[in-house]
Amino acid sequence: MKIRNHIREEYHQAKQWILQIVMRMWLVGLKQKWNRLWIRKSEFHKSLDMDGTSLMYMNKEEREKYMADLVKRRNIAHNRA
Repeated sequence: MKIRNHIREEYHQAKQWILQIVMRMWLVGLKQKWNRLWIRKSEFHKSLDMDGTSLMYMNKEEREKYMADLVKRRNIAHNRA
């Protein structure tokens, strides 16, 4: 019985680890690149909102880069309107 419980626990931990990797790839990688493909015409577009979930998966350097990029894209959208 102890071996079975240990295997279940290891399986659960591995599943959580894989989920964390996938979430980081999506939120920090793909989603941010998608939002940067083009600057929207409206400064109130949802792609220019701060993404708190993505921020949770970023390290300090990535957060600073994200915030600088977000401000830059918002300013461009504001000037276009």
